[in-house]
Amino acid sequence: MWELDDRWILPLRGNAVTGISWHGDSVTMSLENSFSLAVGSDAYLTPGTGRRNDVEAKPVFEWHREVAERAMRSQVVSSVGFKSGTIRIRFHNGWGLVARIGGGVQAVVMENGRVLWAQVANAGADGNAKYRRDDGIA
Repeated sequence: MWELDDRWILPLRGNAVTGISWHGDSVTMSLENSFSLAVGSDAYLTPGTGRRNDVEAKPVFEWHREVAERAMRSQVVSSVGFKSGTIRIRFHNGWGLVARIGGGVQAVVMENGRVLWAQVANAGADGNAKYRRDDGIA
């Protein structure tokens, strides 16, 4: 994982989604190499640019489950957590997933069940979202 001035480059690139679990208020994607990504029900899925304000963007739970799973069951080509509070995932098939901070934890990236990165709702005085990492760096 790399930290830049305005974002984290998350370590999901090149890993394909191998399984999807639906929960009451979240969806969890299992990826190759023991990675997983969980996002809240208000995460947006889009066949377009991957931006939340895309005309075709809808919350992931508003898509028919079969369509959403087909969209997410692809290789990750880009995974970025912005310090402004957005996580953006782009898939090889052209679809995108975007989660913006709302209430509580909206996105969690794990490796072998260990939290690598979590998007949390409490923004700091600088207006940037805060992130938790297992190594204590935030």
